[in-house]
Amino acid sequence: IAAERVAEHVRESSILGSRGPDRPVAVVVGGGRAGIAAVEVLRSAGLDVHLCEQPHQEAKVRTLRDEGRIADYHLTGPEARDVADILAELGERTVGFVLAVAQPEEAAPKVVEARDIFEHTHPESMTVDISIDEGGAIDVTAADGDPTGETSEQIEWFQQHFQQEGGGRHYWVEPNLPRARPDTASQRHGETMWQYTTSLLLLCLKTGSNEGAVEHLSRIAPRRRRGEVIEHWSRAEQLLQQLRNGLAFWRDRQTDRLEYDPSVVRQPDSSIDQLREGM
Repeated sequence: IAAERVAEHVRESSILGSRGPDRPVAVVVGGGRAGIAAVEVLRSAGLDVHLCEQPHQEAKVRTLRDEGRIADYHLTGPEARDVADILAELGERTVGFVLAVAQPEEAAPKVVEARDIFEHTHPESMTVDISIDEGGAIDVTAADGDPTGETSEQIEWFQQHFQQEGGGRHYWVEPNLPRARPDTASQRHGETMWQYTTSLLLLCLKTGSNEGAVEHLSRIAPRRRRGEVIEHWSRAEQLLQQLRNGLAFWRDRQTDRLEYDPSVVRQPDSSIDQLREGM
């Protein structure tokens, strides 16, 4: 939903016409489900999409690049490059900037300073922070004044700051998108979940019961060659492995935290990281 807002802004402006080395780009930070959904929308809008992700997810983002779903990827984080460096490298080619770094039950990490967005992106660019419900991913400690109060007050502060200090650059966010856009959110949720639901139903039919499906997931893992990563499995194998990984997670009622038991998963892989991001 957020990426569609960026795409709409770009189409309505005059910044999409450039081609060749100056072709406009969108930068997405975070390769979880929200980030990948944003990638697809922005690519469909005619933008070259650059995806920033942590080093341990390099196999996944490299596959996305090799499949032509992104123009390029950048490894960012404490042990890699800063997001600010990526923005500086791309310069005013960046017309869309999407932050999708929310983490389950944690405050969103601050991955870029507001001044870096102002200094390096296109003057008509739009920034969208999907992580706003978790406190937002933009660091304003170097700015004059800090956004405080409720989420709505923070959004108003950012919008004013982008207009005044950012030279008219655009900032858009909508808190609690599933509640604000229930129809669209339900459709997107269904598009993601139907494949898992179908896999579970087929597994129940194959094994004869719900208990049999859980038993299958708990004890049987697909064969995997040494060094093979989950992106190279068939889609059915990926779905079953992700369901298997899900059995290792539960919510502790006393601490209200998401706990994980690695002993449940016979063949841990990168999809566990994807599952953690999604949950």
